Amino acid sequence: MSFKPVLSAIAVLVVTACTQPSGDSATAGGVAGAYQVPRTSWGDPDLSGIWPGTAMVGVPMQRDEKLGLRNVLTDEEYVARET
Repeated sequence: MSFKPVLSAIAVLVVTACTQPSGDSATAGGVAGAYQVPRTSWGDPDLSGIWPGTAMVGVPMQRDEKLGLRNVLTDEEYVARET
C-alpha cells in the first residue's frame, strides 16, 4: 500500500488550513479587513510618528565610551543614570 496520496492530501489540508483567515480577525468596528496599513508614496509601510526617546525607554542606543569594558554600573552611576 502506498502512503504517498494520503500524505499529499494531508499536506494540502494543512497548507489550506494555515493560509485561510480565521473568523476572529474582525476589527473593533466589527468589519474584518477595514483597517489598511498606512503606506508611503513608494509603497512601504509608513512608520512615521512619535517614537519614545532614550529617556523614556531607559536603554541608550549606543554604549557610553566612558564605561569601557565594564558590564555593570556602580550604585552611584545607576542613581545618576536614573535622575
